[in-house]
Amino acid sequence: MFKNLIKILFFPVLVFMLNTIPLHAEGIDRLRNPPDYTQMMYDEIRSYVEYPQFAREQKLEGFVLVSYDYDNTGALRVLEANSNSSLLKDYVIARLSSLDLCSHARKPGKIYNLRFDFRLI
Repeated sequence: MFKNLIKILFFPVLVFMLNTIPLHAEGIDRLRNPPDYTQMMYDEIRSYVEYPQFAREQKLEGFVLVSYDYDNTGALRVLEANSNSSLLKDYVIARLSSLDLCSHARKPGKIYNLRFDFRLI
């Protein structure tokens, strides 16, 4: 009987203690809003594929649409690319072929689509 009384009293006290422990605000935000790894991957790729110097010198503007996936080793594989400029298309494919992303951002077999816009300001 005494053991049952301890169990009955211990549980509410434990719940109260856990609810009153202060958590760091960043930890709470991560629990409420988990990171979007796909968006992080897109941001990382876009930061790696910059406006090429040769295009700036030639005042070349354009876009490149790319479909890609990752193979079982995690290497990025361009499946298809379309552009209004073959120079920009070749540049983007070359940059993407040498890119190595964090493993958490890669999902083998899933096809991703990304657009790169190159405009002079």
